[in-house]
Amino acid sequence: MRITDKMIHNRLFKSYQKAAERLANSQERIATQKNIKQPSDDPVGFMKIVSYNKDLQRVKQTIKNAESAHSTLSQMESILQEASDLIIEARTRANAASSDTYDADARMAVAGEIDLVIEDMVMKANTNLGGKYIFAGQKILTEPYQVAGNQIDYMGDQGEIRQRVELNGSIVVNTPGENIFGTSDSGLFSILQELKAALEDDDAERIRATLPMLDDEIDNIADVRGEIGMKIRRTEVGISELNTMELNLTSELSKVKDADLVQEAGQYMANQQAYQAALEVTASILRLPNLLDYLK
Repeated sequence: MRITDKMIHNRLFKSYQKAAERLANSQERIATQKNIKQPSDDPVGFMKIVSYNKDLQRVKQTIKNAESAHSTLSQMESILQEASDLIIEARTRANAASSDTYDADARMAVAGEIDLVIEDMVMKANTNLGGKYIFAGQKILTEPYQVAGNQIDYMGDQGEIRQRVELNGSIVVNTPGENIFGTSDSGLFSILQELKAALEDDDAERIRATLPMLDDEIDNIADVRGEIGMKIRRTEVGISELNTMELNLTSELSKVKDADLVQEAGQYMANQQAYQAALEVTASILRLPNLLDYLK
C-alpha cells in the first residue's frame, strides 16, 4: 500500500488530537475534582455513583427521622418526670391533710394548691412540640385537653405514630394522653379532682382514699417513662449506627466519584509531556516550526 503525505498528515493529526484530548481531560478532572461527570466516562462507575447516592439519601432521611423521634421521646420523658413530681407533691399534701391536725380551713388551702396542680397538669398534657401536640395520639394538630368548668375532656385519639429509626426498623413515638392523664371521668384528672373535692368538703376519709390511687398513677407514669427510656436508647444507638453508615457511604462514593488529585497531577504532567512530544514530532516531520502553522 502506498503511503501518501496526506495519510501521514492524518495520522499525525489524530495522534495530536488524542494527546490534546487526554491533556484536556486531565485539566478538567483537576479543575472539577470529579472523576466521572457523565455515564460515558465510566458506565460501571456511574452506576455505582447512582447506587451510593440512593443509599446515602435513604440513610440521611432515616437519620432525620430518628433525630425527630429522639427529640419527641425526650420531650415526653421530661414532661412525664415533671408530671410525676406533681403527683408526688399532691400526694404529700393529701397525706398531710388527711391528718386530724388539719381543720377545714387548712384543708381548703390545700384544695387551692391541688387546683393549681390540676392546671399545671393540663398544661403539661397539652405540650406542643414544633406545632404538634405530643399527647394527642394521631390528632397531632388538635389540643388534646379542653377544660370547661370542672370538666376536663380528652379530644385526641388512641392512634399510634411510628417513625423509622433504623433502616429496617421503626418504633411508636407517642403515648395517647388519655392513657397517662385520663379525664374527669377516669384516671389521673379524675383522682385529682376527687382529692380537691374531698379537701373542700373537709372529708378526711375520702382524702385518705385517694392516696393509693395516686400511688397507682405514679407507678403508671413510671412504667410509661421506662418504655420511653428504652425507645430513647434505641434511637441513640440507631443514630450512631446510621452516622457510621453515612460516613462509610460518603467515603465509598468519593472513591468512585472524586478525582485523586495527587494521581491526577502526575497524570497531567505525563499527558502534558506527551502532548508536547506530539507537537514536536509532528512539527519535525512536517518540517514546520509549529503544528498550528500547518493547521492554518
